Amino acid sequence: MRVFTNKHMLDSDQSPLPTGLARTIDPRVPSNRLILILAVAATVSLGLFRLAAGALLPEVVIHAVGAGVFTTLAWAVGREIDPDHNLSAAIAAVLMIVALFVWPMPNLLLAGGLMAALRMVTRSTGLPLRLTDALALVALAAISIVLDGFWMLGVVMALAFLLNGLLPKPDRPNSLIFALIALGVTFILSLLVEIPVWTRELDPGFGAMTMLTGLFYLAVILRDPPTLQSVGDYDGQPLLRRRVLAAQLLALAAVMGLELRAGMIGVAALAPVWAAMAGVILRWIVQFIRT
Repeated sequence: MRVFTNKHMLDSDQSPLPTGLARTIDPRVPSNRLILILAVAATVSLGLFRLAAGALLPEVVIHAVGAGVFTTLAWAVGREIDPDHNLSAAIAAVLMIVALFVWPMPNLLLAGGLMAALRMVTRSTGLPLRLTDALALVALAAISIVLDGFWMLGVVMALAFLLNGLLPKPDRPNSLIFALIALGVTFILSLLVEIPVWTRELDPGFGAMTMLTGLFYLAVILRDPPTLQSVGDYDGQPLLRRRVLAAQLLALAAVMGLELRAGMIGVAALAPVWAAMAGVILRWIVQFIRT
């Protein structure tokens, strides 16, 4: 059994960026080329769609750029929650493009913050969390609460820090300390900031569909093999199944919790994560059909 230590993680730090969370998109990799193509396609197609609908130029630009960003974000979440299968991420990107034509734009701070929390837990870069990363994640959660009232991101961030400090290859005591900091900041801001009262109304049929999606997703991730073939970007060590499973469950808890809290607004806000979860399900169906 291979033993990982903090010394090993520090010695393997070869990231070209001052962060342990950043992952590059190397266009020489086929799956990476695909997302670049899909992101451009999303930008162009949604921009033309908004233009044809009579939207003003600033709105057209915002939606076009947002389409590329959220398509890439859905793909990135897919990479974190199903690292052994590029198909899941590709399907997530396509589903996100389709959703952008019928749904409002997702919440960038919320979806991006959740993706960063998942990456912290999976440790897909192969690198430990840095102090600047931890501070940035707490700040991101705080900004989301102040601007949009999504206090749940602070709770999710605190849970991600806690998992990062308790799972194999733990980052202690820093992550445990920042779990308390994130929770404290969330509690204080929730008292100081006026939190919107969202309607919880959700079409029964759509609500049932999201619940079934969550249950199907849970069944798929629990049936996946106990070991992973994917390795960390910079250390080359195999990703740990327990960390990836924890991130998969964290994603599910976040989307279901926000749906119960904010109804359709919550579903739309985390659309990239829903797309990634659906990508995992459809990937399994494709595999099942092939076998």
